[in-house]
Amino acid sequence: MPIIHDSHRDEDEASEYSSDIQPLSGKKASAKVTVKSGNGKKRSSDDEINDEDFVPADDQSSPTKDKAPTAPKPASRNKRVKTTTTTTTMQRGSEAKQVPGPADNIIIWFQNKVDEANDGVRQLERQLDKAKDVALKLKNQSQASKTEANLQASKVAALERDKEEADGKAREWEEQVEEWRGRFYQVCDQIKPDYGDPDKVTDDYISSQWGQLDYTIQYIPCNCIDMTPEQVVETLRDVLPAHDLDKNAAKEVMMVTLVSKAIWRIVYLSVFSCGETFWGGEVGTGFITMLNKMIASAQGNEHHLHLISRMKYKAAKDIDMELGTDKAAVEQAANHLIHRFSAFVRPGREKDFKEQAQRIFRKAVKLLVIITRSRAVFSVVGKSLGDTYNPDTMMVKLTDALDVEDAAVNFYTGPGLRKIGTADGAKFGAQIILCKAGVVLSCKSKAQMPQSPSPKIKSPKIKSPTIKTEPISPKDNKSATTEE
Repeated sequence: MPIIHDSHRDEDEASEYSSDIQPLSGKKASAKVTVKSGNGKKRSSDDEINDEDFVPADDQSSPTKDKAPTAPKPASRNKRVKTTTTTTTMQRGSEAKQVPGPADNIIIWFQNKVDEANDGVRQLERQLDKAKDVALKLKNQSQASKTEANLQASKVAALERDKEEADGKAREWEEQVEEWRGRFYQVCDQIKPDYGDPDKVTDDYISSQWGQLDYTIQYIPCNCIDMTPEQVVETLRDVLPAHDLDKNAAKEVMMVTLVSKAIWRIVYLSVFSCGETFWGGEVGTGFITMLNKMIASAQGNEHHLHLISRMKYKAAKDIDMELGTDKAAVEQAANHLIHRFSAFVRPGREKDFKEQAQRIFRKAVKLLVIITRSRAVFSVVGKSLGDTYNPDTMMVKLTDALDVEDAAVNFYTGPGLRKIGTADGAKFGAQIILCKAGVVLSCKSKAQMPQSPSPKIKSPKIKSPTIKTEPISPKDNKSATTEE
């Protein structure tokens, strides 16, 4: 009889057979089923079984030729067996595809680690980008701060340059004004007829020039130099009287006034007393020396003063036109003054100090020429004004007295300028103090304290004040032209 195979039995038998599943990377897994027969021989898979090749297991184990032939299998059964076997094979193949093997698990694990590493790398890249952005912002801020600081520094430097340039231009314009004013007067001299009249200069102009000279002298100790009391004594010992230094040099507040007095004395002795040949050479020096002596001897004598006025204006004009000013000598005198105080100049004020020192001597020589060529008679006065403060003839530079009326003159910081007569050569009986003398005042009690030990001051041989009411002889007024 033919052997009838049940579908369930075929599945159980097929499960006993060995199967090899080989998954391939990147390819679909394929299943190959090898079925062994009962006698140990291999046969093809169920997909390759044909109706003609189907042999029952019993017949294979004991094949014999004498066995009666079996009836042919129905075609429907063969088809059913083939379909069942094919379905089982497909199910096993699908199961092999769905269930990953050990290699797939390893690949998946490594793939997960790679993904995690990539996520970490991307996170670090984002953090790095943020750090770069922050660093770039800080760098830009730093550059902006540096740029702003440089801009501010350049603005400050530009302002300083502009200030220096403006100061230089102001000085140049001032010198140009003085030069053009001098040229103007020269042109006026050339175009007007010479009737023997002197050059007429207003009192305001002379007083303004004198005030500028006094201001420039005081500017140096106020703004250009610093000196201790010991340095004042050591530097000015050969210029100032010893009693002025002994009495005032120890006070630091007196430095400005003492230095101003010293510079004024240097200017007076070298310029107005013609200690140097600044104007007219030796001729001009001799002429001014003689003129000062004549003016001192002619005080109170209108006739003599009138004669001096007529004599001096023509000679002074000729000397000025023919010989003029020795600019080299003026510059040399300024250099001597600069050398005396150069060790005490404040840092950064060297250039200003030199310019002011040169301006002092230029203005002094210019004033000398103006008052010499004028038909009016001028004299430089100092201590001849007396020791009692007079607001009409004195200008207070420094005082420690609450009431100036109760103060005495400590010392003169600078001389005054007296004018006798007019620019027309008349009225020589009248005189005025055109420029006041600078003084330092002290309380009368303090001013008398250092003088009390002096036996000369206590001596009864001192002249009585009533002598001042007597007529003044020319000899008694010789000191009127000197600062002392």
